[in-house]
Amino acid sequence: MRKDRLYVVGTLVLACWAAVTYFLYFHRPRYSEMSGAMRAEERRRRMERDLRDFEQKLGQQLEENKRLLEELDAMRRERDRKKVEGAEDEKKTKEEPFKDFDEETGGGGGGREDSSSVVAVLMFACNRPSVARALDSLLAHRDDPKEFPIIVSQVRGTGRVMDSSVVTQVY
Repeated sequence: MRKDRLYVVGTLVLACWAAVTYFLYFHRPRYSEMSGAMRAEERRRRMERDLRDFEQKLGQQLEENKRLLEELDAMRRERDRKKVEGAEDEKKTKEEPFKDFDEETGGGGGGREDSSSVVAVLMFACNRPSVARALDSLLAHRDDPKEFPIIVSQVRGTGRVMDSSVVTQVY
């Protein structure tokens, strides 16, 4: 009994599937039977539809690009504003670099009465180009050689201390 029902349902499903396939296959528009004018009209409509879609997508992309450019411009203006503020702060710091420290400690030199403190800079280097770059950087920030002497120790790759007079003679 169950097998009979299964056969009946299977046969009905197969018949429905065959009817739908027949209808879709034989009732579709045939471009080979269309006249040349009808085919050209169909192509023109498709092209117009594709062109409208492309134009719409292009407009959306242009709007998105405008929005992104406005955001980028705002970010650039903000960066420039911060750079100007930073330059003003740096200028104030360069004018009076230890002002806050002096106010906290009650005078210059970390509480010392005289301002004749000496801060030596010891620099370890591996090769001459690195010594030259580092010395250039240090000398750019040094005001008084007596207050900030620079000591260079250059080591060869073998571990022996190298004569740094060759580099320091330039300076």
